[in-house]
Amino acid sequence: MKYSLVCAIFFSALLSCNNPKGSDKDSFILGKWRLIKTVVFQTNDDSVNLGCNTCPQIAFIKNHAGFIKRPRKILSYFNWEFDGNELNIKQTGPVPDRSQNDMLNNGIYKITYNQFQEIALFDSVNNVKYILRR
Repeated sequence: MKYSLVCAIFFSALLSCNNPKGSDKDSFILGKWRLIKTVVFQTNDDSVNLGCNTCPQIAFIKNHAGFIKRPRKILSYFNWEFDGNELNIKQTGPVPDRSQNDMLNNGIYKITYNQFQEIALFDSVNNVKYILRR
């Protein structure tokens, strides 16, 4: 009986560690991430995985600012903040032409974590999921 109670407490603590809470989210997301995959969901429940030859780098900075560094050193800047399990992104400054600005546009992204080395940002408006890895 004690063993099952200890196991239940351990597993519930372990599960609660997978998603950072409150200000822990801010400190967790800080740093440089690399876009490793884009998943585009179709209307018929299929999805298309898109890779990249030279994957963009995304940096989340302490003052709730950030930037995306694309190939050919094209930079775009954004502000970010958490609202529950959602990440709000707002582009700032000049935005590169549309062909280069195909990710993390202004919007609200549902965020999920995978072992704190990978995050998935889901854009429900455009049905796109971005997978980022440290």
